[in-house]
Amino acid sequence: IGFQVQEAAQAPERFSPDYTDPPTLVGLEILFLLCFFIEWMVRVIAYGREFFTSADWGWNIFDSIIVFMMVMEQIEKLFMDEDLPLSQIASLRMLRAVRIM
Repeated sequence: IGFQVQEAAQAPERFSPDYTDPPTLVGLEILFLLCFFIEWMVRVIAYGREFFTSADWGWNIFDSIIVFMMVMEQIEKLFMDEDLPLSQIASLRMLRAVRIM
C-alpha cells in the first residue's frame, strides 16, 4: 500500500479514468495475493474445522476476510467496466487500509 501511495503522489494522472497501474505493481499485487492465498489454503486444509474453532479463531477469520478482499479486488480489476455493476465494488477499496494492521 505504501508503494501505491508513493506512486499516486508522484503520478497525479493516476486518478484519471484512462490510467492503468504500472506492470510491476500489478505483478507484485498478484504475487502477494498468490502467496497469501496459498498460505491461507494450507492452513485451512491443515487445521480443518479447528481453523475456525481454535484459540486463534479470531485471527483466522481476520486472515480469511483479508484474503477474500484481496481476491475480490483482483476480480474487480479483471472485470472493471463502466457499464458493469461490479464497478460498485470500488467503494471497498477504502477497506484496504485494514491490511496494514
